Amino acid sequence: GKHSFPGSLLELVGAKNAFEESGLYPTISAEGFFAADPDVIIDGATHGDARLDPLEVHGALAELRAVKTGGLRVLLSARTLRPGPRLGEGLHELGELVFGPDWRRPR
Repeated sequence: GKHSFPGSLLELVGAKNAFEESGLYPTISAEGFFAADPDVIIDGATHGDARLDPLEVHGALAELRAVKTGGLRVLLSARTLRPGPRLGEGLHELGELVFGPDWRRPR
């Protein structure tokens, strides 16, 4: 949601959370996810085999705008979602995931 920690980080990098009006930490139904049809999907799992693989996305997921346009991204480190001294590096990583390698923090 908009006022959650991840939502605040998205705002700091200049991105719009597709679910900002859904509450602080909403549970999104499959229908709600497909209705939002986000431009970018960020997999924030930082461990295990939970990561999304764009080459293995099939079925209904393949119809999402983010999948069709290459907007399926993987957050490679935990520093973005963990408040601490490396948060600035995490914000830079998040900005690049959303907007590409030429991203610069909005002023």
